[in-house]
Amino acid sequence: MSDPRNALNIVVEVMKYSKKQNGFTLIELMIVVAIIGILAAIALPSYSSYIKSGKVQTAQSDMRSLANVIDAIYSRQLAYPNNTFNETDIVAEKKSNATSIFSNWYPASESNFEFKVEFAGGYTITATAKDASLTGCVLTLTEKNITTDSNECGLD
Repeated sequence: MSDPRNALNIVVEVMKYSKKQNGFTLIELMIVVAIIGILAAIALPSYSSYIKSGKVQTAQSDMRSLANVIDAIYSRQLAYPNNTFNETDIVAEKKSNATSIFSNWYPASESNFEFKVEFAGGYTITATAKDASLTGCVLTLTEKNITTDSNECGLD
């Protein structure tokens, strides 16, 4: 029979001379980089689509809040204004007139969309994209709450 202490001494000696591995091998690193690349290729288009959809939904919300302002004007005056207002006119009127008809409207998507309001019997609000990722996107909303988009907005 062999002595158990002898076996332990042999294991300790082998461990002293065994080579320790420090770090990762090149193959392991290449596999990790490939996995990260695949995940990024899947995630980036989805993220871009998510951002685009968020911008369009914000513009729709801005249009609805502007419609609420216009409906409030109609309920006070029983008529719509006769003018056509684009975003520049709206901003100018708000600056020149403290009681502007648009004084309660502050668009959240003004950097991505340009708004225009046309009055002809009713009203039509148009939001045209200024953002390069939304090129060709045009949203409209009428007094009858009918919404349309140019099919370039990415809405279903």
